[in-house]
Amino acid sequence: MHYRTKHIVEYILLRMIAGLVSIMPYRIALSIGWLVAKLASVVMRKRMYGFEERVRSVFGNTHSDKEIKKILWLALRNFCFGAVELLRVPLMSDKRIKKTFADGKPTDLDPYLADGTGAILALTHMGNWELAGISLANFGVPLFVIMRSQKNPLVDKFLNRTREATAIDAVKMGSRTIAGVVEKLKNGKVLAILPDIRAKKNPITVDFLGGQADIARGMAFFARSAGVPILPVHIWREGWGNHHWRLSSDAVYPNNELDRDEDIERMTKLVMAHFDDLIRKHPDQYFWFNKKWILNNK
Repeated sequence: MHYRTKHIVEYILLRMIAGLVSIMPYRIALSIGWLVAKLASVVMRKRMYGFEERVRSVFGNTHSDKEIKKILWLALRNFCFGAVELLRVPLMSDKRIKKTFADGKPTDLDPYLADGTGAILALTHMGNWELAGISLANFGVPLFVIMRSQKNPLVDKFLNRTREATAIDAVKMGSRTIAGVVEKLKNGKVLAILPDIRAKKNPITVDFLGGQADIARGMAFFARSAGVPILPVHIWREGWGNHHWRLSSDAVYPNNELDRDEDIERMTKLVMAHFDDLIRKHPDQYFWFNKKWILNNK
């Protein structure tokens, strides 16, 4: 396969950074992430103004300019910390991964998995969502994800190898994805999914963060098809390297007495309303920097 020069350069830089942060002590590696965040905040100064408008559109006049800048700095720093931590995963022992989250072995999931059926973990882009999934899988939660390919094929292969080094099962996006996901859920597996992404095809429009967002039907569709609950999860970083997670609301169950499309819309709106409240309470934990912002016409 012939690779573009851009792809090769990106891959080489990624491997160099991954190798560097992997051999460093954890705190020093995070310091590199801090420096990258600081540099990015300067280089992206004009774009940061746009991100400030995103936050301001959510909170209006309830937050000062200084508070909004602090929210964005912490969010950017946390994202860079998360990238450093993810690059270190292949060389981390199972024991070290299990210690990543201060709460230890999760017990919140036990009541929902006790009967042998699966569940859907709905995670928003808060804290280190990637590391949360890896940690849960290492504790024995039968977690799987739906994997989408990266534009850079070399980076895509590298990330696939990183995932293979964890206990997470990955389902590739394809023609058999829907049937495969439903089958895994019925067999007791747990799907981790990030619903707060703008969808293009046949979305559900929900009120979210002061505007409207088009959300994919997949999360609720899978729950309805497999007869499993959706469990909203709150993930957050405390300080530099302390991570936490918990189920943050009641489970959202399918209601087979409702029309299928009506039920899918109901479940989606309930989960997104919960995440709306969560982000408003902890805005510095959220990822505000998506090139394609979740809100329509934004």
